[in-house]
Amino acid sequence: MKFVAALAFAFAALLSPLHSQEEPKSHARLLLAPDFTWRKQSGVWTTAASGVEATAKETLSEYAASTGIPLKGRWLSLRITVNGDAARAGMWLAGLRDAKGDLVRLQLDAASGTITNGRGRTIATLPAGALEKPVELLLQFTTDTMRLLSSGAQIAELPVVFEEGTVTPSLFVERGHATFADILLGGEPSKPAITKSTPPKHVAVPPKAVATARLAVDFTDAKMKPLRGDWQHYFGVHSDTAPGPWKTVRQFDGPANGLPLKPQLPGQRMNGPFNKTPVEMDLAWFRDHQKREALGLDLNLPIIVQNDLQALYVAPWQSMLGKIQQDQIWALLKLAYGANTGAENRLYFQWGDDINSRALGTSPDVRSLKVTLRRGTSVTRGANNPADATAYAENYFAPAVEAVRRASTDVFGDERRIPVLIGSCARVGLDANREWFRSVLDHIVTGDLAPTLKGKRVIDFVDYLTVSHPFADAPDTKALQGLWSTYGKQIKGLWITNEFGAIGRSPSHILTSIARFYEWVAANDLDAQQTRLIWDFIGRKQASDDCVSLMTKLTETMSGPLQFGMEARDSHTLYRISAGDSRLLVIYIATTDRRAGKPTPAGELTIEVGEARAKKPWIARMLQNSIRGAVDEIVAVKTEATHLILTPNATTAGTWAVLVEMP
Repeated sequence: MKFVAALAFAFAALLSPLHSQEEPKSHARLLLAPDFTWRKQSGVWTTAASGVEATAKETLSEYAASTGIPLKGRWLSLRITVNGDAARAGMWLAGLRDAKGDLVRLQLDAASGTITNGRGRTIATLPAGALEKPVELLLQFTTDTMRLLSSGAQIAELPVVFEEGTVTPSLFVERGHATFADILLGGEPSKPAITKSTPPKHVAVPPKAVATARLAVDFTDAKMKPLRGDWQHYFGVHSDTAPGPWKTVRQFDGPANGLPLKPQLPGQRMNGPFNKTPVEMDLAWFRDHQKREALGLDLNLPIIVQNDLQALYVAPWQSMLGKIQQDQIWALLKLAYGANTGAENRLYFQWGDDINSRALGTSPDVRSLKVTLRRGTSVTRGANNPADATAYAENYFAPAVEAVRRASTDVFGDERRIPVLIGSCARVGLDANREWFRSVLDHIVTGDLAPTLKGKRVIDFVDYLTVSHPFADAPDTKALQGLWSTYGKQIKGLWITNEFGAIGRSPSHILTSIARFYEWVAANDLDAQQTRLIWDFIGRKQASDDCVSLMTKLTETMSGPLQFGMEARDSHTLYRISAGDSRLLVIYIATTDRRAGKPTPAGELTIEVGEARAKKPWIARMLQNSIRGAVDEIVAVKTEATHLILTPNATTAGTWAVLVEMP
């Protein structure tokens, strides 16, 4: 006890004189001592009287106090050490809410050097290098505020609301490794003020918002449809270079992959089949020339194969394709597929990007490597030019297909072994864009630049359709379904090559796209080779880390056989997705105009899982709690017979989601 008291007073002296007027009236209590109990919620923790530590792996690691403590008028101190460039760890306080009604949550973020709240907003910025050593924090509580101090200086003050007389602390590690030490509680709890009782006055009180009726979802097998792929294959990401949860990467080690304007000799010299002259090519030439550290395809292709990824590249040619360009295409593909047998089923080239808002095949300037735009990247004006559709089909796509087929024949003895992906239709949810895309697919080739394809429709030599942002302009799956219903039997698949991108803003967008994508996948019984959705997070520089970490976390967590189900109501649709027996994702999407009425709290959520699974331990976390931001708040889970019961901290005005899992 003498050691505890000495440690408390030493810490108090360190923070003087900032709280010299609020010195504790009694000895501090060490909350990691044997007389104060904690319990592991999730993860693996190493405990001792002086400290506790954990490493976050697949899921959040949480260590919670078993009982609440009175905090009004008191102070709470702790020392946190975080290890790892992307480490995230901290404390939340159940029973204490901030001004917006969210649980008070303090998270140290090693990547940014900040302390954030439950919505990912920065509360305080620590000095440079502060996280290289243990961070000492002191929390001082009054009846309505919490002061946050570090190393003797106040760094934040937050208005707070105590829900009850006691508050329960929980420690967590979201990423990396963290150690918590010297968790001390000091000061005397404030006593409620004594007031004289007076007769109640009859004052009209406005009615409180009433929670919606109980929501129910059924995760039993009879109510779920098995999907033919897994989460890690159904989703991909742009321009990644490190092994991760993604199995598809668009523009691997990009994003501006291309060939040099002038050949960088020495290259491999081959006799071109189209121009009948020698052509030089080397896989090392295909790289992102705007990045000094980028590797060539000669080095990237083994990385792709070793990590069992599928890489999708936008073909670097933009102009009209003559016989010289056809020989270049033939040479690149022959080297890529012929020199590395692992390239098949892993390496794909897409012939153009956002083709309805660009002018592929209209320029004879073979030196132009950049895409010629009609009027910027907007698809609201000047897009969908009928002349562009003809130019793309005749001058660009058909000659490219001839070159691909010749390379496929030379390498595999089969002209269709190397797949052909038509360039993507931008904002395919817009009817006008989709109709322009159809005009390309239904176009009959004249054969002026591609005589072997004369008289054939473009769709006849397409293996995969590619589109972007199918849910941006339509709150349903009609864009994807319309294309699939018309062309699905003639092709191998339909891939979404851009989602989020420049139009994405919040985790709500991500969750809505996930729900509608799986709705379409389930309706058509598609596997992860037939379709996939590739997130373009780099295309939105303002995208918060919450958006990236949300999708990364889901991709890492949702492992196992997938099942899908949904229930549509007049006011909302509830989507349910399970991964194996231990991961349940519920996504609520409001279908009524949220401006029509005030947002109301979500009601009790009942999740039917069956008797066997109901007996297992479960934890629940909010992934999205309103129309604003993302949180990682833990939600209490109760068990009754065959189902789980929880009350989401959400409103029914927008999109919210909760992940329920076994630790």
